[in-house]
Amino acid sequence: MTYTYTSKTAWESGQYKLGSIPKSQKEQIVLLERAVYEMTVWLMDELGWDNPSSVGDELSDEINQIAQRAFDNHNV
Repeated sequence: MTYTYTSKTAWESGQYKLGSIPKSQKEQIVLLERAVYEMTVWLMDELGWDNPSSVGDELSDEINQIAQRAFDNHNV
């Protein structure tokens, strides 16, 4: 699966095209995990934290498990 990033300029000008959501439930879960991973990394960056567990500490146990799995699966 390839991930792409749209520049702020492209978003503001409307020069972007989002792909379709995968039909496969497994591929949808992979994308959701990737979203959780990217948001975790973004929060860590914004808050100046260096440990993803710091973000997870603020989540419910069930969501924390998903966040940890996402970080484990997508941390490259």
